[in-house]
Amino acid sequence: MRSRKARALFLTLLAGVAATAFSVAIGHGSSAPPAGLSVGVSALDHATAGTASAVDAIKQHDLSAFDEINATRLSTTPAAMAATWRELRTGLGDRSQQLFAQKVGKSYCFVLTGSGGTCAATDGDSSFAYTIGGGNGSDLPGALAGIVADDVTGIDLTVDGQNVPVSIANNAVYAQLPPNGRRTQITVVHADGSKTTNNLDLVDG
Repeated sequence: MRSRKARALFLTLLAGVAATAFSVAIGHGSSAPPAGLSVGVSALDHATAGTASAVDAIKQHDLSAFDEINATRLSTTPAAMAATWRELRTGLGDRSQQLFAQKVGKSYCFVLTGSGGTCAATDGDSSFAYTIGGGNGSDLPGALAGIVADDVTGIDLTVDGQNVPVSIANNAVYAQLPPNGRRTQITVVHADGSKTTNNLDLVDG
């Protein structure tokens, strides 16, 4: 059985692959490429840091493992990362998970508690940093989770051709995946009417 820290590393690496794969543009509107996360993730400016609930969740779900894995490549320290997590959403899915996010230098990071997370550069062309998958062989459901830039007005998700509801609040995105899904399509709708989309095969858990 994997140790808890090894499991966190495994999930984070899978998340990084999914996040950087988001690159294909379709639709209409401005001919310029999406501005990406450089538009801003304003919920992080208003979310409270260091609340009792946030501190307890960080300890309970061991965000420190994520910090240790990512701090070096983000040119910071685990202690500095630990101090900047913000709780954006709670009560997500059947297991009432939480989504935390932070800005670290020129990157935004997020973690869905119990499942994993990733970081994305602010100067990239994707307005949605996300992870997707999980659920197979786990007591947690599979999920699409992440953070969107302020110019994103909606996320459309299909799994094996079926629409799956996606909620956005405080720049944080969540959708619980149906079990045993294989093929997904994610479409990001921007305020100017343009869309970006990506097709992914779900990874077995």
